[in-house]
Amino acid sequence: MRKIVYLFIVLLLMNHCSKNTPIQNGDDLLNRNNELGIMPELTVRPAQMAVYWQKRAAGNAATLTLGNDQSISSAIVLQWRNLSSVDSSYRVDSANLYLHISATTDSTATMEVTAYEVTKSWAGSTVTGDSLTGHFSTTPVGGGSFIAKPSTYAVIPLTDLNFVAAWIKDAKDLTQEMNGLVLQSTSQNLLTMFSSADAATLAPFIEVTTRTETDSTEIDTVYLSDDASLFNYSGYLAEKTFDNTPQTLRVDNGAGFRSLLYFDLSQIPESATIHKALLSFYVQQDQSNTSIDGQMSAATLPLSSDLPWDDPASLVIVTSSSPPVDAAVAESETFSFDTSDPVKRVSSIVQKWVNDSDSNKGMVIYAANEGRDWQKMSFYSGLQDTLLAPTLTITYSLPPEHRFNR
Repeated sequence: MRKIVYLFIVLLLMNHCSKNTPIQNGDDLLNRNNELGIMPELTVRPAQMAVYWQKRAAGNAATLTLGNDQSISSAIVLQWRNLSSVDSSYRVDSANLYLHISATTDSTATMEVTAYEVTKSWAGSTVTGDSLTGHFSTTPVGGGSFIAKPSTYAVIPLTDLNFVAAWIKDAKDLTQEMNGLVLQSTSQNLLTMFSSADAATLAPFIEVTTRTETDSTEIDTVYLSDDASLFNYSGYLAEKTFDNTPQTLRVDNGAGFRSLLYFDLSQIPESATIHKALLSFYVQQDQSNTSIDGQMSAATLPLSSDLPWDDPASLVIVTSSSPPVDAAVAESETFSFDTSDPVKRVSSIVQKWVNDSDSNKGMVIYAANEGRDWQKMSFYSGLQDTLLAPTLTITYSLPPEHRFNR
């Protein structure tokens, strides 16, 4: 009987020793029942908005744009430094400029074009219409008309053959003084896009026919050395002037319109982790045009300029990282930076604002291909209907609270 009692006591001791008694560690300090985690989705509308426009250098592009439509106009400036390949001792019989048409606003319309000599030096990477204003000859050196049908060549005769001969001779000199041509069109409600010198194929060229000493003809084909579109906008707003109460937010390849937005994110704690930030707009379809390839590219970057915005020249755009870029379609009801990479990049911008690693000065929305064509997107600002205002929809989480914070 005594042995049985001893055995029972031993079993009780063994059972007690087998129970886990955790040792306190850092994890035990966390309040496991008070983890905040993912917070309710937050939608913020702009606290401040503005639009402005300014001419952009439109060289080094694969396209050239010529014509007039509504408030947009564009001339083309052209240069051939390689005319030295043509024998300057021969008489020039003819010279024709060939431009390959890639797109147009009316494929059945006739475009009238006049060519003038440029009297000031320029570079395609920096030239704008402003920099060449007043620096064209008043007497045409060529011109003509053509049907603006895509996938065909527009042929523009250069009728001032003395000018062409002087241009050929100048190209052989060590110091060139000839500055090329500018093409202007008087055709209204018609814009036409051509392949440029930077296009992979179908670049513009001059075909020069010369008469040799033996009275035979020689034909030389000379391709462009430099070119650019010279866009101009003549609408409701003066250049480099802010509209701080815009009814419409605009991004515009041709006019150079940009829109500014500021979202107040002070309600999000600095400790928040941003999981997703979706920037969205309601499209004003009747004021949008993506007719060339069905879509255009819109981009956004943060600003480092203090509010209020009152001078476009003082705006500083943060360009240390690649901008979020997404495709916008005129026929869509909405546009968002919603594909994978743009969402990540916008979320990164918002994360830096919230954590105060970058100061929130707002952001600029602009056309990624400014100066390339006439495509544009217009968005409702929400001033007339707040439900149509742009939105920044944010998903974020907060870290768990320390149990001794209570």
